Parts: sequence; C-alpha cells; structure tokens
Amino acid sequence: MACERGAELWVRNPRLAMHATSSMLRALVDPWDGLGPLVSSHRWGVALACVCLATFASGAVWAWRFNPLPAVLQEMKREGELARATEQEITEQATRRSRMQWVVAVADGAVGAPARALGLTLALALAAWLVGARLPLGAAWQVALVALLPVALGHVALALAMARSPGLSLAQRETLLPSHLGAWVEASGARAAVLRSLDFFQLWGVGLMGLGLSAAGGLRRWKGLLLASVMFALYVGVFRVGLPGLFERMSGGGP
Repeated sequence: MACERGAELWVRNPRLAMHATSSMLRALVDPWDGLGPLVSSHRWGVALACVCLATFASGAVWAWRFNPLPAVLQEMKREGELARATEQEITEQATRRSRMQWVVAVADGAVGAPARALGLTLALALAAWLVGARLPLGAAWQVALVALLPVALGHVALALAMARSPGLSLAQRETLLPSHLGAWVEASGARAAVLRSLDFFQLWGVGLMGLGLSAAGGLRRWKGLLLASVMFALYVGVFRVGLPGLFERMSGGGP
C-alpha cells in the first residue's frame, strides 16, 4: 500500500526521513518559504503516512469510545422492534455496530485517506489546466498531501479529545472539537452545513493548497489562494450542501 512507503523510509533511511519530516513541519509553520522546497522535493512518503495514520487513529479512538447502545435502541424503537427484542438481540446488534466502526477505521486509514488525496490531486490538476497553469500530476500530488496535513492534525486533536470522553454518541462527537463555526453559531439546514465546513484545520489546508499551487504551478500567490478558495467553495456547495440535501429530499426527509 502507498501508506507503507513512509514507514519503510524511516526504517531504511532514517536521516532522509528526518529531513522529510522537518521539511513538512517547516511547510506547516512557515508556508511562505517552506512550501516551495517541499513541493519540489518529491518526498511524499512521510506526508502520506502521517495522513493515513492520523485518519486511522481518529477512527480507532472513535470505535474504542463509541457507545452504540443508544443508537441501537432508538433505531429499534423507530422500527417497532424494541418491544419484542430480547436483551441478547439488543446486545448483539450493539456489538455488531461497534465492530463495524473498527472496520470503517481501518478502511478509512488504509484506503479512504489515499483515495481522498488522489481525488484532490486530480481536482488540482484540472483546476490548474482550466486557468492555464502548468501543474504536473506529481506536483499536484505533493500539493494535495500538503493541503491534507492540517486535516490530519485535526484528526489527531479529535482523537485526543475522544480518548478522554468514554461512552460517546455520534451527536457528542460532532461537538467534541469546536474548531468550526457551527460549534459557535446555531443554525440548521444548509447554513449549518456551511458553518461546519468553515473549520480551522480545513481552512488552514485551503491556505496551504493555494500557496502550494503558487509554488508548483507558477501562479502568483493571490491567484493560487483565490483558486484554492474557489475549489473549496465548490466542494462545500456540492458535497456538504447539495448532495446531502438531495439525498434527504429523496428519502422523504425534506420538502
């Protein structure tokens, strides 16, 4: 798997891995000067490993602290099965749902994270082509991984918060890390989805993505930041607002 490349780099050449890690940290704290060398270095193994491991850690801690019983009881009550269900059947369903969270954690870390990086890579290459910039796929892959590093830090922060909170429900998980505007401003519907998308770690990643586009695609910094902002706005509009609202209406949950 692609995520194993970072681990192999640490074993085979720890000095090179340390250099790649220091370059990655410099790009996070000093993107104005640190992104250029990182994007042109083609050393993406450590960054990908960090993204995959952080994603898995967040999912694993959630599976560890998740309490499926309230959700199981609510679902059985809604379907009219709670009155005739035995204690053993309720326990089995709760256990099955808990195990499923572990499967999701492993799949998201091993497959989901690299797939999202690949999807972002293709989106970056297409966006650069549309504005007339030259961005090779290798450079787009580097920029995508750099943009996902703050999101990986968000996963780590969420994992630490969940580790201190046993018996979590899905609603509690959404409010455990108040890094988005939705945690501070009450809203509903599409407005709530937009506010939840305005997350500190995601916006940090958007900024790095814009500066990475500038460094790798030869764009001016303001053009790179503008292009990244437009891409993020389209992502929120389609995947955070449009498609969820469409599925809700199709399922009969909306007007």
